[in-house]
Amino acid sequence: MSGVAAGLDAERSQQCLASIRRGAWAFALTEGTHIKYDPTGAYRSTPLAAGQYQSDHYTLLQGQYEERFLDDTLQMLARVFAGQEKYTSELDYGTRFSYPATRQWRGFEVRGLYTKLADHKLMLGMELTEGTRVEQQILDLATPANNVLISSAVMRTGVYAQDEWKLAPTVPATLDLRWDKDASNNI
Repeated sequence: MSGVAAGLDAERSQQCLASIRRGAWAFALTEGTHIKYDPTGAYRSTPLAAGQYQSDHYTLLQGQYEERFLDDTLQMLARVFAGQEKYTSELDYGTRFSYPATRQWRGFEVRGLYTKLADHKLMLGMELTEGTRVEQQILDLATPANNVLISSAVMRTGVYAQDEWKLAPTVPATLDLRWDKDASNNI
């Protein structure tokens, strides 16, 4: 295969972050887009075919409450979050194929940090994330009867504990324990 890729290759990324904090409350919105036009034959597609690209877009919204108690020796944090990511690509294999995927999630986390014990930071927390995930779509743009869609729901639960202490003034040690359970159901 020979040819010229002039004007076929480009890449662009954009990101935006907005946040606001008032007292113990904080809110943040993050959004970003990335696109790469790829004439080089990614994933064994036809090299130098115009219009081939890969793109993803994500949005994350988060609200958080953080408060300190007991003379600042106990810090409590609670946060809720939701997000979405959309991926798509269009590649040429002699005929055009599109590969869209969408992932959405939401969840919460609760965490406590206790520092009253000398040279120790004790942390205990829990998180729950629920999401839908389109694992893969293959869209044959020339023959839609060949399209494939695989979708599943995901639920993740986690509980964690951590102890960070100082063995010496400049030598910290950390012990972490975490239990996660992932449940997936094909839809």
